[in-house]
Formats: sequence, C-alpha cells, structure tokens
Amino acid sequence: ALAGYFVTNDIEAALDGIAAGAGMVVALEYLRPDVVTILKERAPSVVIINAVSAKDDVLRLVDGSVQAGAEGVQFKPFKDFVTGDGFTEAGELLKTVRAKYPELLISGAGAIFEDRVGNVIKMPENIIPAVALKGAEFVAEQARDYRAQADKILVVNDQSMKGGIDIQNIDVIRSGNNARIQFDTAALQKLVDVGLNGLTPVFLEMKLMPSPLAAMKVQ
Repeated sequence: ALAGYFVTNDIEAALDGIAAGAGMVVALEYLRPDVVTILKERAPSVVIINAVSAKDDVLRLVDGSVQAGAEGVQFKPFKDFVTGDGFTEAGELLKTVRAKYPELLISGAGAIFEDRVGNVIKMPENIIPAVALKGAEFVAEQARDYRAQADKILVVNDQSMKGGIDIQNIDVIRSGNNARIQFDTAALQKLVDVGLNGLTPVFLEMKLMPSPLAAMKVQ
C-alpha cells in the first residue's frame, strides 16, 4: 500500500513525513508551485496531490500544480463541485481539466459519503473518491460500506463492457435433419493447447438487408 501524508506549505514538515516513509503527500491547502518544485527536487519519487478549492481560480491552480510537478489534484470540498443533480459551475471545469490532462490523478474530498461514492466512481472524468472514516468503532463498518458500493459499480461497469451474443441462452429447435459439419480436429487441438477459453463476438458494422433471399441464395 502507498502510505500518504497530509501536508501544508511547511516544507520541512512535509520532508519529515516523506523521510518517515510516505510515498504520497496530500495537500490540506493549496501548495505553492515553489513548494511543489522543492519537494519534487528533494524526493523525486513522491506523488504529490495538491488541493484546489472551488472558491479559487481552478484552472490556474491546476495548471500551476502540474507545471511544478504535481501528479494530481484534489478538489475540496467536493460538494462545491458536484451535487446530486450534477456539476456546479466550478464542477464544469472538471471536464476541462480532464480533457487537458488525461493522465492527471483527480480526487474529490469532503462531503462524499456512503450514498455518493458510487456516483463519483461512475463519473466519466475518472474521479477518485476520497472518504474519511470517523469514529474508531465505525471504521471497519464504514470501510465495508464504501467497498461494497464501489464493487457493485465496478461489477456493473465490467458487465457493460461485454458485448456479443450469449449463445448459451438462445432457444434452438432441433429437427434432427441438420447438415453435418466437419471440424479439423488438429486445428481445434491447437486452440486447446494455447489455452483459449472462448471467443467474444464483436459487431464491427451492421447493415440493413433489403431482402433475406440473397442470404438464402434465392434469385
């Protein structure tokens, strides 16, 4: 696991956390570009996630963070960017940021609770939901709730990516007068040997057939 450490513009405190083993530093406030640059110079392998508020010039701060060497930004509080009905005015800038920086780590923090983690995961901007687990006696339960919601969304997304025809669920009426098909057993054995478990049909193009007679070879 990647150990994270919350930091401010206190460079020495941030370096102390990195020296203690933190592989990622997450800003509690916007880190000035000069601070980001110094941290990257002193610890090139550390991942820096800078903080951006909706009350500030979002695009300017994101640009400054990236140019200084930060690998990601965290929009906080996230409720100022995304509501239950969609993006706020500031949230619309998330689309611009993602389009400009496809590889940038984008996280949302603050006001992301059990019933919103799934919605954040489903966002096409590929937002990483950051949630706080409060109360020692509830941490394990909350973690299970978040994980269950995330797993549900990921499973749905995985299923939605699959295409083709499920031939296992097609009703076929067999008359017993079917044409015999000859298979090349040697060729089939090669497929078995390479460990091929199945094939997924993919439709590249669909065209309207004016008449089924052509397929039946009937003039």
